[in-house]
Amino acid sequence: LISPWFIPSERGLGVLCTLVKRGVRVRVHTNSLASTDVPVVHAGYARHRPRLLACGVELHELRPLVHRLARLRPGLSSGASLHSKAVIVDGQFVLIGSMNLDPRSRLLNTEVALQIESAQLGQQLGSLFDEATALEQAFRVELAEPGNPAAQLRWESMEGERAVRYTSEPLASGWRQFFV
Repeated sequence: LISPWFIPSERGLGVLCTLVKRGVRVRVHTNSLASTDVPVVHAGYARHRPRLLACGVELHELRPLVHRLARLRPGLSSGASLHSKAVIVDGQFVLIGSMNLDPRSRLLNTEVALQIESAQLGQQLGSLFDEATALEQAFRVELAEPGNPAAQLRWESMEGERAVRYTSEPLASGWRQFFV
């Protein structure tokens, strides 16, 4: 699942967790606080991370291009945000469109999506997902104690050849963290 603005409803959270319980691997790629172009949306997503992770959903957040961060105006666009929206199911069913997975898109916006059944396209998008969520490109969000939604979050990534771990919103300025 790829969505720049990902705020699951209670029902959506239940569906994702039920899929994991049934043995389905559920992976989500969304913006990090440092890469999002709308920090307040990140706040809506952030409150769901512990429950998603505790039930086994894999979360990946886009890693911003660090050299762009210095040129930003406080609270505005990161200059490097994810904007694709797609869902890939079983490597052959693809849903691509304009809808973010958040309440505004679900309830207010006029959105469009195209459902495509194509193993070739599903495999290509799956490969692109794998590239986009590699630790050089994205943060892997985890719980310090797997399965415990009260545990501290941590973000795993790579900087060059070095594995790094963050214990607070990585590469996000103090201003962004305060704003959110």
